[in-house]
Amino acid sequence: MKIRLLAILLFLIGVYLFPQLTIVFAATVLILLLSINAYEAHQLKKFDKNKHENKEFEVDYAIGAYRIAKPHFNFPSTKFKRGVLLIHGFSASTSEFKGLVKELEKSEVPFLAPTLTGFGLYENNLLKAARAEDWKRDVVYAYNQLSEMCEVVDVIGHSMGGLLALHLASLKPINKLILTSPYLREKEHHTWTKKFLLRSNFSFLIKKIKPVIVKSTLSDKSKYESERLVFSTVPIQSIESLWKLTENIDDLKFNIKEVHCLFGKKDSTIELDWTSDFLNKKFREFNEYLFEESGHNVLEDRERIKVIEKVCTILNS
Repeated sequence: MKIRLLAILLFLIGVYLFPQLTIVFAATVLILLLSINAYEAHQLKKFDKNKHENKEFEVDYAIGAYRIAKPHFNFPSTKFKRGVLLIHGFSASTSEFKGLVKELEKSEVPFLAPTLTGFGLYENNLLKAARAEDWKRDVVYAYNQLSEMCEVVDVIGHSMGGLLALHLASLKPINKLILTSPYLREKEHHTWTKKFLLRSNFSFLIKKIKPVIVKSTLSDKSKYESERLVFSTVPIQSIESLWKLTENIDDLKFNIKEVHCLFGKKDSTIELDWTSDFLNKKFREFNEYLFEESGHNVLEDRERIKVIEKVCTILNS
């Protein structure tokens, strides 16, 4: 980075002192920058040496990790009957489950709510680099820990958390799956942008021109969500990772006993009708519930008490 800034500074000095040599300076700086980029790519390529050195270890490609590197844990031999895994949504955090968590604590139900890679942090360095596999790995590892101390695992996924829950269900058995406003595909007006970002050879242009996306503003927040930690602006790379999760959702095979979905009628974030049709076609044991006065964040909106009561009723049935 320092070398690039020095090159730009030399170029500007050269233009000022020797305007007639502007083309020469421009060419020199361009060659220098291209050389630096090529050298950087060459250096980063050395990371692939790790793959060769560790080729004897099995890789779980679904979550992008060596199987031997999984977290280890040990719990008492007597297991709880069931536990609940809570998966939060995109740009949000575990804070969106605060009301539900209180009810689970009252009922002494074991639960685990992991923070997905990059979210809930003061800096955005991890969020810029987070891949779809990272988020899948987060939920798989959390599931593994919970399943060690519980006979069965129920999963609750909100928004992108619902999408991750379906990926998890393609890898692990789930007892009850409860989806709240699941984000399973992009909005119709985002389709072209998604194709360009995921498939075009020129997607780097979008990342350079628009490196961050303003997802929402604080004024978009429901008045009931005052204690909700959410990022209103996110790196475009994180949008790319989110959309990669939606790519093969129709091809997944699931291991779930029963599925329930809670929608807010005023939800403007998801394709509500498409999502309802998709889930109805995909699952035999499927139940959906519509809350007339709620938007996307049904667990925190106007009807949040009713929504949480319904979730608890499903868990206890």
